[in-house]
Amino acid sequence: ARRGEAAMLTYAADYAGQRLIELDEQSAGIVSGAARRLVELSMRDAAALIGAQLPSRWPLARPGKPELDAIVQRATTSITSRMWVLSDQAAEAMRRRLVQGVAAGRNPRETARLMVADVEGVFDGGLARALNISRTETIDAYRAGAKAHHEANADVLRGWVWLAHLSERTCPSCVAMHGSEHDLDEPGPLDHPQGRCSRMPLVRSSR
Repeated sequence: ARRGEAAMLTYAADYAGQRLIELDEQSAGIVSGAARRLVELSMRDAAALIGAQLPSRWPLARPGKPELDAIVQRATTSITSRMWVLSDQAAEAMRRRLVQGVAAGRNPRETARLMVADVEGVFDGGLARALNISRTETIDAYRAGAKAHHEANADVLRGWVWLAHLSERTCPSCVAMHGSEHDLDEPGPLDHPQGRCSRMPLVRSSR
């Protein structure tokens, strides 16, 4: 009976590993769609910020599709690669515990309990790291979209201003950068992971 339970446990581990792979594949599509919507939002916001500083109905350029696709691809690849690593770690934790349990002749139910505990341990730390990276990459995709829009309208812009999200949570380094002016082709704001700073386009003076 114990041999049959061990076989079922092996099957369950293989099945769980396959499901993790399938979830990764599904998440890649979800992440890609979300990143594209965020880049499109940054296009609209950038146009509104520039338009508010220019005469009405001023024609504004828009970055080309290949450039926007590259921004989406970069964000998607970074996020999904983190999730792949997390799933690989979880699957490896299950396989390792299974091998140990069989070698020690441990009761399959005890092995199963330990497998679940190991996977929870991986996800406790790994998921937090994955979420941190996901949030940072989506924010960076928004900034990259804004930068691309600004550069497409370099004829009317002279640079950008660093704007920090000022609150009790704002770190001193972001507060210090708040209001600073930067060249149009300078990336940024380049702050810490999950930073909430943004760039405000500066229109060239008409005088």
